[in-house]
Amino acid sequence: MTRIARMTATTGQTTGSRQGRKRRQRLYPMIRPGRSFSRIFASFAVPCRWSFAVASAPIRVICVIRGFAPLAVPGAGLGGGSGEAPRNQVCGNDMEGTAMDKVRIAIIGCGGISRAHVNAHMAEPRSDVIYCVDTNEAMAREKAEAIGCKWHTDYEAILDEVDAVDICTPVHLHAPMTIRAAEAGKHVMCEKIMARTIEEAETMIEATDRAGVIFMVAFVLRYRPEFQKLHEMCVSGELGLIHQAFCSTHMFMAPEGVKPWRTTVEEFPMGALMSHGCHYVDQLQWNVGRIVETVAVGNRFTLGDIIPGGDDTECMLMRHENGAVSSYVESWATPHPMQGIRLEIYGKQASARLIYCKDGKRQLWKSDESGMNLVWEFDPDKQDHMDVFGGAKDMHGQIEHFIECILDGKQPLTHGREAIRPMQAIACATAAGEDHTMYNVDEWLAGRE
Repeated sequence: MTRIARMTATTGQTTGSRQGRKRRQRLYPMIRPGRSFSRIFASFAVPCRWSFAVASAPIRVICVIRGFAPLAVPGAGLGGGSGEAPRNQVCGNDMEGTAMDKVRIAIIGCGGISRAHVNAHMAEPRSDVIYCVDTNEAMAREKAEAIGCKWHTDYEAILDEVDAVDICTPVHLHAPMTIRAAEAGKHVMCEKIMARTIEEAETMIEATDRAGVIFMVAFVLRYRPEFQKLHEMCVSGELGLIHQAFCSTHMFMAPEGVKPWRTTVEEFPMGALMSHGCHYVDQLQWNVGRIVETVAVGNRFTLGDIIPGGDDTECMLMRHENGAVSSYVESWATPHPMQGIRLEIYGKQASARLIYCKDGKRQLWKSDESGMNLVWEFDPDKQDHMDVFGGAKDMHGQIEHFIECILDGKQPLTHGREAIRPMQAIACATAAGEDHTMYNVDEWLAGRE
């Protein structure tokens, strides 16, 4: 495929200088040769619980992460520099001599979400992080020095050296990067939300299907043990016939902290419901059943015109294929929430409640004829911090699944075809809210064609 707007890339070499070593130790103080994984990842403490088995074979992936400049066209090159940091024992082997049971990975984009992705890949023995890539050379260098891998400022320039990509850039870059990677024959994991529009999401699915590569969307909640246990309770019949569900998530997004890419409709044509709520609409659909009818209402309370693409506070009503009804309440405008996440499923035999408390605890409760019983709990005061948000296990289940899909040739749990459904339901709900009525999702989608 002809490269468009390719700029000549200059190469560089980061060194193992005393200054570089001090920087690595400041950013990732426990990452030094000879340290055990438990010692290394105990330093990455931020709130979340994971417990997944480690499978036996390695893979190589590219993580695409926040902090990219806009991409004009899918084939456009982001010209720039490259270099190599001294590799450390944690990060894996160099490309030469690496066994075929590893997946070569490039972390593309080195912004906020990259930390959790990097930690998970480093904890997964079948992942071999080859590159850190960012259009901001300083960020790419810094991340590469911290974990001991090569860096680059042009993701297209390194596609031939990796096996898969893990895209975590701002949403407006998801489609062009996914399509370009698929055209190069690379497997793709893409951060949520999948795309700016349903049309973009459809092109991503088509491109990856056409290329015959794995395409997985990062609905990370599906890979957390507490959500997996709740799902097991729902589908096993333990709760009986499910007739109702409720979910609420509340947080506060300070206007001064809004990322620049969220402030334009072109780059971020959505609000809280689509951007953050897609996780929880996916959970309701996964546990209760396919959403067939929906409507949503919302308003803006703190973000005003700062995020012009949508509301910061919304409520969505849903009817599911089995006749059950559910509701989801979402806000970015709540400075003092009662809890972070509350998800309740009501069945004829029992009910379940999953809650993320303000003190960092996570609890899964079951209510039946015997009373209220605690089924599962994470207590940050008692349990390993490597399980909390940003720690080694925070995204490990998700990364592990992606790697297994590549090695075993199976379809991911959160394939693009699965991940597009919450987008469709939310878009339908928003349109229905404007007409003050409930829409059938399939009929609404058909009417758009």
